[in-house]
Amino acid sequence: MKILLDEGVPEVIHQRLLTFSIFTVEQMGWRSLKNGDLLNRMMGEFQIKITTDKNLPFQQSLKKRQISAIIRPTNEIPAVISYCRSSR
Repeated sequence: MKILLDEGVPEVIHQRLLTFSIFTVEQMGWRSLKNGDLLNRMMGEFQIKITTDKNLPFQQSLKKRQISAIIRPTNEIPAVISYCRSSR
């Protein structure tokens, strides 16, 4: 399973999910892409996008792209670390 971390998602998420194949938008060279173009690029290569963009489900259809999204409520590192600890 390949996961794409969107811009603004703290690196600590990457560090906590070491058993998965994770890439950042920056690593893929997709930093300037808008959501629709980014999701289209992901198709066939990535299965999940982790983002803090709460508007994503209202702006884009994930069903037709067969991509799942995990929408983090915040990108504040203390909150992310706390969540990662509690979900172990």
